[in-house]
Amino acid sequence: REWDIGDWIMIGGVGLIGAHILGSIAFPKAKAIFSTALEVAGTAAQIGVTGGALYAGYRLMAARKAQDEMETIRLLPRVSTEYDPAKIRQLIGQLAGLRRSQLQRFLRGREWMRFVVVHEDEGIAIYVSAPQDRIRAVAAAWRSVYPEAEIHLVEGFPELNGYFTYAVPFLRGDMAGLPFQAGKSSLVDVLAHMEPGAWLDIQFSAGSWRKLQKQTAKAARIVQVGAWADDPDSRARKKSIYNRFTGREAPLDVTITLGSPNPGTLQSMAVGLSASFSGDNKVGFRNPWPFEKSLPFPLPSRQFLLTSEEVGSLIHLPPGDHPAAAAVVKLEEGEQSLGEDELAEGIAIGRLKHPILPDRVVRITISQLSRHWILSGKTGSGKSSTLLTIIDDMIDQWLENPNAPAFTKFDPAGETVLIILSRLLKKEKEGKKIPWEKVHYFYLGHSQYPIGLNLLHRDGRPVDQIAK
Repeated sequence: REWDIGDWIMIGGVGLIGAHILGSIAFPKAKAIFSTALEVAGTAAQIGVTGGALYAGYRLMAARKAQDEMETIRLLPRVSTEYDPAKIRQLIGQLAGLRRSQLQRFLRGREWMRFVVVHEDEGIAIYVSAPQDRIRAVAAAWRSVYPEAEIHLVEGFPELNGYFTYAVPFLRGDMAGLPFQAGKSSLVDVLAHMEPGAWLDIQFSAGSWRKLQKQTAKAARIVQVGAWADDPDSRARKKSIYNRFTGREAPLDVTITLGSPNPGTLQSMAVGLSASFSGDNKVGFRNPWPFEKSLPFPLPSRQFLLTSEEVGSLIHLPPGDHPAAAAVVKLEEGEQSLGEDELAEGIAIGRLKHPILPDRVVRITISQLSRHWILSGKTGSGKSSTLLTIIDDMIDQWLENPNAPAFTKFDPAGETVLIILSRLLKKEKEGKKIPWEKVHYFYLGHSQYPIGLNLLHRDGRPVDQIAK
């Protein structure tokens, strides 16, 4: 059995009482010296208590300030996003490497980060929050592992309301080192049970490698010589313990919170998480204390000490082809964000289609549109609509500026050109002045009144010049 601080405090207290009795009875002359020593110790204790209270207050204020200064990014996966355990392990390792120094942790507190999944009205959204001095590195880590995804800086994530519960390790103490499930996505098993208003909040920070090593050693010893030594599965447990900790893992302290406005949905999410994430160690659940939600940091009793592989089964982007990810807001093939100044000048060719960015006109400059280009697509794909969008915007610019570029439209089907004329008449009815003398309409398909065109006509110029 290892001695903890509570044992030493008890031994020290018993020793002080014994010394006091011994000094009073056997050594009366030493009583005064002992009393003076007790007074000094009492004064030191008062100073320590006062200083500890002041430091605790300072840390609480600093934690609240850090919580207010957290910055948030929203992650947008693609339909082509895949689950790759090796890359996810790399991601978690990068995030764990963002820990502050011991001095910075003493002064500013730990660098707690959050991975939040919320089922909003339009679908399931994924957010990541981190301290201001870590958010750029966090975004870079996600971008390096998911280059196809988009990352958007947002003003925090939605408020997490409803009933909620904390996931906790079922086995603690000497058995805390038993492994949880790793190598597969436990996240999708939670997403499968989420309904609108439900959420998952995972807070994590770089943990202690030495503590993880001690936990592993204790668990291995219990499996070998403890109560489970004769268990038929002890050999498999021992192997899983040593596979869990090889010395290359990054340890992280993690809290997992599930919430939903519907108690039934919350229970379903908890069952999904427990069934998927439990390994040799199991996942239990605890109700929160009344004051707990207002704390700016997670309580130690709610924390798991996990390896980067175990954390990776929870913190990643869901694979786009998984049925449980159908409700996740993601980018379809061909969709991408545009900056405010990107494709913002020239002729309108359509509107931006994006799951979270506001709808706006997409434009191409006149110089680009004047080069050779082709508009192709299968029947019904929107070729005529796109062309009419371009022409309609050119007409609007032409009516505002007589020197704007003009166009010539050949329409063998005879459909879109009539739409153009109809729109010109509509604009005239709305009060626009149409310079009809610059609008020329030719119909080449009339059999009774064909347009005269003599290809052999000569107007006095040389033949080679006419041919050219």
